[in-house]
Amino acid sequence: MRTLSGEPTLNGIEDYDNNESQEKRRVIWIVIITGLIIGGIFTYFKNNSLVSDKISGTTDIIQIQK
Repeated sequence: MRTLSGEPTLNGIEDYDNNESQEKRRVIWIVIITGLIIGGIFTYFKNNSLVSDKISGTTDIIQIQK
């Protein structure tokens, strides 16, 4: 199988085989933690916002007039 001359191999990539820098690891953790915090905030507001489904006015669905 022939490879292209400009295409990098896995060994040529600096992040391959657990060789990433500490800064990149920190950025990934910050992104993950931020996503979890934002998801938690949205979940909190979704679960604690009550919407009244009661139809005000009458207790009967259909009122029959005589």
